[in-house]
Amino acid sequence: MAIWPTVDPQTGTITNGLQLKAGKGWMRCKVLETDRSYQEVTKIDPAGPYSEITVQGFMPGDSTTNSLTLAAMVFGRYVLVVKERTGIQRLIGSADVGVTYTGNYDSEDAEGTRGCKMLFSWRTPISPRIYLTPVDAGSPGPGGPGGPLVLVNAGPDQLDLSSATNVINLSGVALSTSGDIVSYLWEIISGPSGAVITTPSAAATTVTGVKPGAYSFRLTAVDTIGTTANDSIDCSIAIPSGGEIEVFAGPDQFIHAGVSNTNFYANLTIPPEVTVQSITWSVVTAGVTGVEFSNVNGLSTGVTGIPVATVTALRTTFRCTVIDNSGRSSYDEIVVSSAAPARMYSSGGYLDNKYDPANLLLRVWAYECEGYDPLREGGYPLILFFHGVGVNGDQNGDDINQLLLKAEGLPYYLYNKLFPMKCNVASAQLHTGYWTLETVQKVLTWAAAAWNVNTNMVFATGLSSGGAGTNAIILANNTLLAGGIASNTTFNDVALPGNGDIVKNVPLLYIHSWNDTRVPPASEYSTLDDLNSILAADPLGIYPPLILMNWASEHDGGTWNDMLYDKRWAPFDFEEDFFLFHTKDLVETAGNYTSRAERLKTFYDYSRALLIVNKLSAGAPKTALLARLTAVKDAMTTSVGHRMFMLNLGSPSVFNQYKINNVVSTAAGTTVNNLADIDNTSSGIGFTVVSNAAGPGVAGLKHFYMGMGDDMFNSSFMYNEANPAQWKFTGLNPAQHYDVSLYHSNVSKQMFQSNNKSGSRSLVNGSMAQSKYESYNTMFTTDHYNVKPTAGGEIVLDLSALDNYQFNANHIYQGNTVAIMLREKTAVAPPRSNFDKYSFAASNAAADPDFATMFGNPSAAVLRVADPITGRTISTVSPSLWANFGSASGNDHEAPVGAFAGVLPATVAESAMLNYNQNFNRDAENFNFICEGTPGMGYQEGLYIITIYCSTSADFSPTRVVCKMGSSNGLEDNTIVTKNNMINRLQYKGYLKDGETIRGGIYMPNNVWGVAFLNAIIVEKVG
Repeated sequence: MAIWPTVDPQTGTITNGLQLKAGKGWMRCKVLETDRSYQEVTKIDPAGPYSEITVQGFMPGDSTTNSLTLAAMVFGRYVLVVKERTGIQRLIGSADVGVTYTGNYDSEDAEGTRGCKMLFSWRTPISPRIYLTPVDAGSPGPGGPGGPLVLVNAGPDQLDLSSATNVINLSGVALSTSGDIVSYLWEIISGPSGAVITTPSAAATTVTGVKPGAYSFRLTAVDTIGTTANDSIDCSIAIPSGGEIEVFAGPDQFIHAGVSNTNFYANLTIPPEVTVQSITWSVVTAGVTGVEFSNVNGLSTGVTGIPVATVTALRTTFRCTVIDNSGRSSYDEIVVSSAAPARMYSSGGYLDNKYDPANLLLRVWAYECEGYDPLREGGYPLILFFHGVGVNGDQNGDDINQLLLKAEGLPYYLYNKLFPMKCNVASAQLHTGYWTLETVQKVLTWAAAAWNVNTNMVFATGLSSGGAGTNAIILANNTLLAGGIASNTTFNDVALPGNGDIVKNVPLLYIHSWNDTRVPPASEYSTLDDLNSILAADPLGIYPPLILMNWASEHDGGTWNDMLYDKRWAPFDFEEDFFLFHTKDLVETAGNYTSRAERLKTFYDYSRALLIVNKLSAGAPKTALLARLTAVKDAMTTSVGHRMFMLNLGSPSVFNQYKINNVVSTAAGTTVNNLADIDNTSSGIGFTVVSNAAGPGVAGLKHFYMGMGDDMFNSSFMYNEANPAQWKFTGLNPAQHYDVSLYHSNVSKQMFQSNNKSGSRSLVNGSMAQSKYESYNTMFTTDHYNVKPTAGGEIVLDLSALDNYQFNANHIYQGNTVAIMLREKTAVAPPRSNFDKYSFAASNAAADPDFATMFGNPSAAVLRVADPITGRTISTVSPSLWANFGSASGNDHEAPVGAFAGVLPATVAESAMLNYNQNFNRDAENFNFICEGTPGMGYQEGLYIITIYCSTSADFSPTRVVCKMGSSNGLEDNTIVTKNNMINRLQYKGYLKDGETIRGGIYMPNNVWGVAFLNAIIVEKVG
């Protein structure tokens, strides 16, 4: 009722008319007088006295209208006007509690027995009865007694539905006393946004897009004469008990000066019963425009258009917002700091860059690293660069710009900002003579006043006489520097007897070339004498003096730039991979080595860190670092089901850092059975020397190189052009894969004096690789990954000397291997998502469903294909970097039938793309393909292997393969020697920073005519 009537307290009759709500009406029920009854019973319970009232009667007949009307009445609540036998009409019901109805249909055959037994029930606290006057009863409200009526029931309320509910089912019913129901309309009265009624005009429908919270829905019905009525239903979905989604947008990022792009990788912690409805990336920093997200609604996205710092650092804040199925919003933010650009200046700095009060013409080229903050806690590492005598001031009027010539090394690259640095660099000009401690102290004093310097991390590097100066400064004060790198050093006193003991605890790295005719490395008091002097120290120092030697360059930038200062191409990053490891605090240095082992998780880095940590005195720092390294070892072995076996070749060494297996003799048939892993657990694996006619290598460098014992690196097995070696592992599981790392090449000074070149080429069950540098290699292993044993459980290693088409009749090529690491992997294959697989062909006929097949003419247009599983892509570069052989750009049947059997599908193995008579030019960076990773994002940070398959059955010249892993891993360069190029598999390893790519190409060796072939490329993330 719209208004509940007021009652005269004396008479019990109402004093105002009855008014019904809109859409409500009266219905008159005529029952047999003899069966009509009214009963009121008074009772009491703990809540107090109450009345139970029942009204019943029998309505004869079974008409359709009556049946439908009465059936629908069970859903409603009513107010009754009951006429007592005295004629008085009584109002039953209240504003709060309506009367309920039940009915039973009786279909007995006797006349007058067919009909409905009606029962109305009401329970109410005892209160005065309410009576109507005859007028009131005759005019009960709109419609009047017996007027048209539509009854609507929207169904029972649905409360406390599961928080996982995403659909609500609605089912209503409506009846009319005057005709059929002609329309229904469901409406949402209230509730969280996003809900949609699937079919609003149907009596039964669903609601989608619902979230935890309370809803109210209304059902309205209309009959044939336009009478309307409605009913509502309440529904509620429980709020998830697990709480809200936690968003981790990723760590704050630092991007280099001039860089305007990066990648974000968000992670979510999702409680039970909660689901993600949406993810959105946005820019928070006000006023920033032009930013674009490659995947704005995904957890991972590339970002471009980030504001670039020009003078001072810029910080831009980004937000990842997640909305759950209850409509709750969670977010996390990333701050991207764009570094202030690096500066390099020779005037205008502290004291106008004049470092020598006695000669105000002498200045410093000051390189201030990007993002430099003079208030940063701890300060910045400092590198002192020492030039050679060719640009001394007395030869050019103290023109400091002479230091910027490319031939003069590091300052050229810093001035032209060809790569970023983390250290500040002081490149002072010497007026005359050679570098002395007195002069260097003046430069260091200037730098300490000009910059915020970390005095525990001051380093020196120099070329030619500057390399000799590096040695001289460390010899004069062995506590001044945290490390030094000397390239093509001229004569210096470190080589004098006993001086090696003075410098042995300072980390040193020597770079030289055997082709240096100005200062040959074997010259008296030059690089090799320095090396031997330090190695003669007793006891040995903390750090083995590292050395890299190559053949291809002279006393020029071809050595010190290509192998050291040009971080884009050098085989290592002199900052990241050497200087920044070291401080004058041994505990801190050991921590740096340990952190690298934790990041890369390779045995090489683990074993090097273990050696340094074990040099610490007993105490809490050593204990903590050893525990961290134990966790690294477990992560490489136990936790992934792998085992590692180290073989020492040539000596009966004893090493207490980890278990080694000694293979002492090169005699054919020498066998070591039941190899023990690094934890000294025996296995059924064996190692056999099949042939090694060249015998053991001459004594080499005796120190703890590459994480090995000093005896291990001092001995080796040798092989040469006339006498290659063959070794094999036996007892392997054919169902598993193995990694094989070769530690070589290491030769002594005596070898160089006999004009023997050194280098190693290895073929391991079809995988080909060569030593990264050809002699005195103390920094790199040669690795073969995922090698599959034969059905008989063998891996065969064929070792030969490296000639690389640099044949010189005055030299004999020889190779030396000092140790082998075998890593047995679990039989569980890594997921397919770890791999990108690309094949190359002349047509789509050579396609394979597991590979992205690139076909067509790369000399006509850039080609791009995406791996069918990962979506990561590879593309050719400029068409000008490819050339057809005749009219052919490839062949679907180039390689022989059976090529790479068991490794590649037949169509992939046989088909190839070609490049005709093109040479690689490093200065031009003319790579001809690029593995791009995820479009717009590159590769995620990690350790990657790229395997390149090259083969042809035709009589063509060798194929040169060039590969560049990311930005700072140097240039990998291999040449497939066999003229027919049959079944050659080359592997390259590198650590990619986030967003980086892999570039490569196939060419002919320089000045050699021919055709290069490419069959397939597989990229795998291994760490």
